[in-house]
Amino acid sequence: PGEDFKSGDLLAQSGSLVSPGLIGVLAAYGRRQVEVYRRPRVAVLSLGQEIVPYYYKPAPGQVRDSNGPLLAALVRRDGGLVAGVDIANTVNPAQLKHRLLEGFLEQSDLVLTVGGAASGFFDRALYILRQVGARLLFRGIKIKPGSHSGGAVSNDKLIISLSGNPAACAVGYHLLAAPVLRAMQGRKTYAPVIPAVCTGSFKKNGGTRRFLQGVAACGRKGGWTVKVLPVQKSSMLRALIDANALVELPPGRPPLNEGDEVRMLLLNASGCGEE
Repeated sequence: PGEDFKSGDLLAQSGSLVSPGLIGVLAAYGRRQVEVYRRPRVAVLSLGQEIVPYYYKPAPGQVRDSNGPLLAALVRRDGGLVAGVDIANTVNPAQLKHRLLEGFLEQSDLVLTVGGAASGFFDRALYILRQVGARLLFRGIKIKPGSHSGGAVSNDKLIISLSGNPAACAVGYHLLAAPVLRAMQGRKTYAPVIPAVCTGSFKKNGGTRRFLQGVAACGRKGGWTVKVLPVQKSSMLRALIDANALVELPPGRPPLNEGDEVRMLLLNASGCGEE
């Protein structure tokens, strides 16, 4: 007794993740129950007349919904419960109101809407929310990709609007939605921002703050490197398969060259390899 934990030692702090190791510690000291935060319920609504479910064969001019399944998987990975994934491909105000209000806002703590900025869908959804007292928090942010993002609150329920292009949707989720999910679970830490040496290049000038998909790795001497993936178009999905980091390029930065030091947002430390 006292060799592992001494009398009066704190076994777990508020905001700690209940990991397998912590469960073992609690069991060793006879703790049958602990108070935890309820897992937040999150609903995802894709907006756009051209959107069809991923299991449909799209007709000309239609596109399968990849953002809904992508966001649902990210929410589950980050500790949330998926309350629903749906598509609003009608401009009918009554149907939009039903899905947003009687549906998702009633059963969820957080609603993620995707797309619709270019076609006016988000404007219609926002108009409906304002009719019932929703308050706009922000609309549009100066980043690439993901500039068509916004946020609103309705009856203490948060709504985050993300850009419809897949890479922009993912960036918006990591920057806007993931921190909210962590806070809802009592987590006091966020994805770390750390320096790294770039092993790729990006030849565009940085007129706007930009986030690039990258693959981070920890070197044998403890330093980090990050490979900027070659395909960075916001409409393309390929980079999402391997990316475990976002490389931040501040406004006005010259083209990024191999060997440059950058700041990166580490998205999934467990998925980082070793050089």
